Amino acid sequence: MANSNDERGVSSRGAGRDVATTTRETAPDRERRIAAPCDAYETADRIVILADMPGVDQEHLEVTLHRGTLLMRGRAGKPVPEHLRPFSDDDATTVYERTLQVASSIDPEKVSATMSDGVLRIELAKPQEERPRRIAINRG
Repeated sequence: MANSNDERGVSSRGAGRDVATTTRETAPDRERRIAAPCDAYETADRIVILADMPGVDQEHLEVTLHRGTLLMRGRAGKPVPEHLRPFSDDDATTVYERTLQVASSIDPEKVSATMSDGVLRIELAKPQEERPRRIAINRG
């Protein structure tokens, strides 16, 4: 899988500072965005894409295909009770997102997606005209 980018800023707390006052400075939005690492494979009639999205549940997953742009987005993380304020972002929400360009002739109705063990698997059926066709050679 490809390397992921973690764009989360890391800040350290100074000695003698009150933990409660550092909350907003160290975890203001509690969300880190990561480009989902992907691998793509091809068979004679399909394109298969595997994207790593650990911790993402199916209900927090979105896959769309529009005009040749495949978008995969998933959200993983624990909700913070309303009456609590976090002072560490170890459990921050992670948003995985990846956009890939595919043939615009791929039919969105012939795309399937499954999620298992943190890996999103997308299968796109190649259009008939893009599938290789074996040509019979006749005796002349």
